Amino acid sequence: MSTKTLAIKVFYGDQLVDTQTLSQDVIKIGKLKSSHVCLDDEAVARMHAVIEVSGDEVRVIDLGSATGTTLNGGRVDKNAVLNDGDVLNFGPYRLEIGFVRQAAVAAPVHAAPIAAPMAAAPMAAAAAAPMMNRAPIQIDASEFEVQNGSRVAEVVAMFGSTVLDVQHVGQLKNKKSQAPMFLAIGGLLMIAGTGVFLNEVGQDWSGYQDKLAEANESGGVRPQKPGNGLAGLGVGLALLGLVPFGFGLIRLGDFVNRSYTIGESHGASFHVPPQGLPDGAAFPLVRGSDHEFALNFTQGMTGEVTFDGQSVSLGQLVSSGRAGSAGSSYTFPLPPGANCRVKYNDVTFFVNSVAPGAVIKGGGDADKPFWFYNGASFAVIGSLLVLTHLIPNEAGELSLDGWARRTASSATSTRPTSRRRRRSRRPRIRRTPTRRPAAPASGTRARKARWASPPRRASPASTR
Repeated sequence: MSTKTLAIKVFYGDQLVDTQTLSQDVIKIGKLKSSHVCLDDEAVARMHAVIEVSGDEVRVIDLGSATGTTLNGGRVDKNAVLNDGDVLNFGPYRLEIGFVRQAAVAAPVHAAPIAAPMAAAPMAAAAAAPMMNRAPIQIDASEFEVQNGSRVAEVVAMFGSTVLDVQHVGQLKNKKSQAPMFLAIGGLLMIAGTGVFLNEVGQDWSGYQDKLAEANESGGVRPQKPGNGLAGLGVGLALLGLVPFGFGLIRLGDFVNRSYTIGESHGASFHVPPQGLPDGAAFPLVRGSDHEFALNFTQGMTGEVTFDGQSVSLGQLVSSGRAGSAGSSYTFPLPPGANCRVKYNDVTFFVNSVAPGAVIKGGGDADKPFWFYNGASFAVIGSLLVLTHLIPNEAGELSLDGWARRTASSATSTRPTSRRRRRSRRPRIRRTPTRRPAAPASGTRARKARWASPPRRASPASTR
């Protein structure tokens, strides 16, 4: 228990909504119901900040919240010292911090026991006035916590007034048991798709091509294609099987650490020097199984455990037999709602048994754009494959012989026409054979010469 008691007044805007008097060493402030000061607003994180009381020093530590913590109008950079009368702001909430000095209050009581009730009456009336007008805080804990009686272990590692690590042991579930189901579904789809595709490929396609060529040459009936035309569907099934098969492989490698370990190994939850630890690689400070957790500690560790309204030191747990011996360490089962403080060297671990946080957004919600894009792409590709199989066989075939005949007929019909047109454009010239002058002859040759044609006249084209 801390040496100082804090009186915290909570204002929502200008209205007083709550007043608390706390004496814990660590006071949690946030949206969680398990917080000592629960502030229900979107601007407040689930674990927003903590107030740590260490001797006469009181500090406020911001846990890396998005909106931050404001102290007396200035933003807190990691941590800051709190004094009597300071004001903290968390979104729309305002917290007025006051230190309660029990020794100073008790002294006037013995000096003037009769005047104390008279002085206390106005104070009680003044405190009761705003309490009667305040509105109660309405918090639905089911929005932030799982209210089914299960518990998780909250572990906060601190070095002085600096928060080094915060983890919730038992919050994540191990999904490795789902791996066989996904692997079986993906394997069946891949085997079925591969079988359909190989059945199509194994048909007598060479014989079909020979018969098709003979039918085209002879003009006979075309042969029927072998198979059932489902090769594309087989490829699609095989590709579809890759999706659940990949999920199965991911689930197969899923590993959730059910313990909070400290040490120097790579798999330790928090790395510390191994001196004084029974297992220097990874000593399980908190061991969990089915929402039941146990605190492990050594003789070199100091601290206390608070449960059922009482605070018991680690040494008293060992001496009273509540903590069982496990070799060179001790084990204490954590009851629900217990708060522990364990100091190892210069690091202090705060272990609290709290309700598990509700899942606000899962992996499916965060990866919706990715799955939407891949699903739409698969739908488009699958639709194209289906459309290719809906095309009739005759529509996609082309007879080269018919195309050659049509090409030849079109060529013969166009060539003469073009030649006649070209001939008609040229001028016609009548040419007569040229005869050499014949020598005078007698007899038969003279008679033939009489019938010879007269000398050739010059045509208009030749005169040109």
